[in-house]
Amino acid sequence: MENNQQVLAEEDQVQQQAQDQNYDEENCLINNEERVKQVDSRRVSSAKRPKYNNYFVQKVLQMKRPEVLLIVVALILTLAWFEIVCFVKHDHDQMKLKLIQKQQKELSSSSFIQLPHQSQVKTEGVSDDIDQSAELNIQKRVLKDKKQGNNENRHKEINWDELKIKKTLLDQKEYKFMKLQNGIKVLLISDLDTTQSYAALDVKIGSWDEKIPGLAHFLEHMKFIATNQFSHQASGFDMFLANNQGSSNAYTDAIHTNYHYQISSLAFEESLKYFSYMFNKCEFKEEFALKEINAVNSEFINTLSNDNWRIQYVLTFLAKKDTPYNKFTCGSNESLISDKFDLIKELEAFNAKYSADLMSLVLYSNHSIEDLKNFVFKSDFDKIPVVKNKPVNLPKEPFDENVYKKIYKIQLEKQEYKCLQFAVIVDNKDFNNRHDFNDYFKGVLTSSEKGAFYQQMKAKNYISTIDFGRFQRTNHFEAFMLEINLTDDGYENLEEVIRSYFVFVQEFKENVQKENFEEMKHFQQILFDYDSNEDMYEEKISDFADYINYSEEPQYLFLQTRYKNFRKKDFQAYLEKIGDIRKNLIFISSNNFENAKINSKIIPSIDNTFTKGDKYFNTFYDVVVELNEEQLNFLTTKKPEEHSFLYTLDLQLVPKGKIHFYDATKDNSQLIAQKVELPLLEHKVPNFISTSKEEYSQDPFMRNDRNSMFKFGFSQEAWQRILEEKNPDNKFIPVMLINNQNINSFIMLNFDKDEPQTVCKLKLINKSRGLFNSIEQTFNSVYFTAQMRHLEDQYASAFESNYGISFQVTDKDVQMSVYGWNSKFEKVASNFMKNVQEYQPTQDEWNAATDNLVLKIQKDVSDYQIFKYALKETMFSLLDNQFIGSKDRINLIQNSKLEDIEKYKSNLFTATNLDFLFSGNVSPKKSIQYTNTFKNLFQITQADPDQLVDRSFNIVNLQNKYYVYQQLNSKPDDTNSAIVNIYQIGQRSIKNYIYLNLLQDKLDRFFFNFLRTKEGLGYVAGSNIATIGCVDHLTVILQGDQKQPNEINIYIEKGLKQFNKILNKVTEEDFQESITSFKANIENLPVSLEDKITYMWTQIDREKYDFDIRYYFLNQLESEITLQGMKDFYHYHMREYASKLSIQVFSQAKPYDLNDLNVKNYAKNLKEPIIIKSKEDIVNLNQENPYFKCSFKS
Repeated sequence: MENNQQVLAEEDQVQQQAQDQNYDEENCLINNEERVKQVDSRRVSSAKRPKYNNYFVQKVLQMKRPEVLLIVVALILTLAWFEIVCFVKHDHDQMKLKLIQKQQKELSSSSFIQLPHQSQVKTEGVSDDIDQSAELNIQKRVLKDKKQGNNENRHKEINWDELKIKKTLLDQKEYKFMKLQNGIKVLLISDLDTTQSYAALDVKIGSWDEKIPGLAHFLEHMKFIATNQFSHQASGFDMFLANNQGSSNAYTDAIHTNYHYQISSLAFEESLKYFSYMFNKCEFKEEFALKEINAVNSEFINTLSNDNWRIQYVLTFLAKKDTPYNKFTCGSNESLISDKFDLIKELEAFNAKYSADLMSLVLYSNHSIEDLKNFVFKSDFDKIPVVKNKPVNLPKEPFDENVYKKIYKIQLEKQEYKCLQFAVIVDNKDFNNRHDFNDYFKGVLTSSEKGAFYQQMKAKNYISTIDFGRFQRTNHFEAFMLEINLTDDGYENLEEVIRSYFVFVQEFKENVQKENFEEMKHFQQILFDYDSNEDMYEEKISDFADYINYSEEPQYLFLQTRYKNFRKKDFQAYLEKIGDIRKNLIFISSNNFENAKINSKIIPSIDNTFTKGDKYFNTFYDVVVELNEEQLNFLTTKKPEEHSFLYTLDLQLVPKGKIHFYDATKDNSQLIAQKVELPLLEHKVPNFISTSKEEYSQDPFMRNDRNSMFKFGFSQEAWQRILEEKNPDNKFIPVMLINNQNINSFIMLNFDKDEPQTVCKLKLINKSRGLFNSIEQTFNSVYFTAQMRHLEDQYASAFESNYGISFQVTDKDVQMSVYGWNSKFEKVASNFMKNVQEYQPTQDEWNAATDNLVLKIQKDVSDYQIFKYALKETMFSLLDNQFIGSKDRINLIQNSKLEDIEKYKSNLFTATNLDFLFSGNVSPKKSIQYTNTFKNLFQITQADPDQLVDRSFNIVNLQNKYYVYQQLNSKPDDTNSAIVNIYQIGQRSIKNYIYLNLLQDKLDRFFFNFLRTKEGLGYVAGSNIATIGCVDHLTVILQGDQKQPNEINIYIEKGLKQFNKILNKVTEEDFQESITSFKANIENLPVSLEDKITYMWTQIDREKYDFDIRYYFLNQLESEITLQGMKDFYHYHMREYASKLSIQVFSQAKPYDLNDLNVKNYAKNLKEPIIIKSKEDIVNLNQENPYFKCSFKS
């Protein structure tokens, strides 16, 4: 019997291997004829081979002595025969391997043989390039591993030069993998549609490799200010980036460090030389090191007021002692400054660990692949040395057994709501590279379908949001976190939420269905096939470098959660790990546990008393309850009266057959003109739309010399002119389909092939009245939040199938975005929109909506750092007359009443205009059809054109005065202070906005170097553009723990004077380089469908319709922007006639004097400061012209 099971196990394994090899030939693909067949060659795991010796031993123990003697003789003969077979099999395997390799070269696909590679993190300084002898050794080791049953977690060797990316059907970019002679793994991406370039380098050295706490993080900082053979000036790389529309960033993780930057493509080749020399021989100077320690320390101080870091610190406290998991990794003054070591020598020694064979490099640009290859070799990346590193000893299990079977509480500072978290460790040995398991589990857990955990808890108003994902990765395990934000009802029923989660995982494990998994697999393949992958940005390239550095399947860069073949027992084993309450760390966190009752016989009432933690880390926690076996069993067992749910995934709306596209490029100009023009020839071209460049140049709102906006009534010649022009910059154009008293309908006619989805943007706007007041805005927010939750329940299958709707409430309108597959779009979107006006929430739904809105606001505010709160809340409260602060919004939401619903709904649907924008893979004819269908679903009264009112909002005018607003940091023990200096430029003009952008990049880098690197005043330092309504501002920001903000204000003014001197030395040649770089950025049109829609919708929403605003900028750059003009702009707005508001947040943990504005060395040319308490103080001083008026046309 047992022997039969072993044979079946082997057959099952062989069958699984065959299924894996045919993965991409399954019926999950939509257009098989359009795809290149892929071969996924995997080796059968030797660990699951039957253990013949154990089998014989068990049988022998059951036999009598004569039988034993016979068995012994038979065993000897068998072993002799087995040796002969192994010898023959060895030759057979060698021949088979060579045959596979020969066949491999003949395949037209990009598949390859992946040979095992022993080292996972460190490669002991040996290049991964395989010569013939090395390959022979690897083949021998493969056969040896087969014989010995050795199945340690090993990387598979990859032939990088032959590796091909798995592209989507719509992806037009070129990709090239390669490996340098020193072992650096490289991915080159060529995209002709971009003018911005990105680069990222990832190295497998992180905080767990250090001996001095924080040294890895400190090295990451020092890399940017170190000097080398190419750059003899500290921060030379960052200055070069700033002069070329660029910026840089980096982060240090436990097991790797990642560096990345962006820059104008014109300067990309030169930037790579700077970048490569950061990783060749560097010189670290002590004078900069001591100041950079202050920056690291300020970053550490910042973590002490960040609630997310507190949870990380608690996990560190609970980890095994004297292991890397238990280390402090951020770094501080205390950890980095000591008489016990020479910091510069330690830094140099740690820098020497950066070995080339532990690195990956990703480049993204509009240069060709061949050019990018040349850039890499010219930049000397191949000269980065290879060194040997001793692997870090990481225990396979990060926690001791005694930390489990408990519920912990964590004290937070800002977070008012209660958050429930489950942390669980999953062994890589069992589930390595099964990211599809994580994705599938998260999809089911967070689904709105009936029976899913999220749906059950949301129906009871126990939770507001839920998220599941990986928060740490090592060679041995992956760590996952489930985070649940609880409502007050959820916290009161904490026991039920915990038990419901573990019961759900158990039921899901018992009833898991292959059909559901296959549906998700099919769904994911469609999403992948029809994704254009156009949305590229710096952080994404950074993630790419991380992925290809660690993944055994780098070709699946865009399909990292690739659904493989389903094996029920494997997924059930995964769920067993995830849902094991005895291996879950359970936390409940908040800043206040008082006055909150918990309905439980197991979990006692939680108070604000904490006995564990560390004051140095400002982190405290405690055990709420230790769970015994009876309690553990209770929390994982369903109550008899509870109904069992069999979760069934409903993806019936996902396309199953061949998908058809509407392609504007295949539709000739005459046909398009007929579709759009002929039905409404009686419409005339409005006077405010000009068709000539001369008329256009005098029109401040419209852009029509290239006919970038059209209405019915344009001549057929005009249509043919735009289509025959074939301007490469105009790959998408807006067309106005319908224009009447109540409806404006546009289509974004796209000449790029996009994913087969339709997107409809819609806004309801009442033009016969002014802006919504605060109470009306509050009602709209609650009403549409309740409606969103209702729609998720009512149309769960549509949401699961990638249809959706979202709402945005503003002070002037309510906006909706509806999207979905072309095939069923009209039906699904009609169901959504029909509910918009007909929906009548119940009291429970209304209460749930208010709870969720309050929790969302609280979460947003709790995530703010001090400077960000000053920018997001304080600045707007002082300058925006319509702004409602977070505390006021919460009060308004909590006081909103359901019985007032009819009163406020009438404001939405009386005298209301509808604006539509259709985009995606949709034709003009379909868009007109959708417009007529959707407008009939809204029962709205028409607006009277004689009763339209001006809708405007007011922004406070600082009028060349200098105001100071001061407040205390709300946390008494926090040593951080912050300052945000705001310089008001005024109502936007294109010339000023160009000058502002030309200066901001340089100011940002200057203040980063001056305040942070040179003066060592804080970690957060820089400059940004802040636009409120139609008024632009330039901000200078610093947050740190060195000085109070009134003193830092002096440094900022000193910096502005120094920058003025630098500006005066700028040459015409330098200025023209900046103009060229800025021009390249302007010409960089949005490429992803989402960005195109946002670009168009922003202009429709503003009711300006300047769809090609780039033309203004390019025209001004060529004719009116000068070096002297930029200098004059700076002198006027930042120095002589500055309109300044200084928001100063003082630390209570250090001496402060709010009245000491004129501290020593005060800049003499500053105006006398005016202390204010509110925006009314500013308005009262400027009664003649207190506001800038920002209007929307009616």
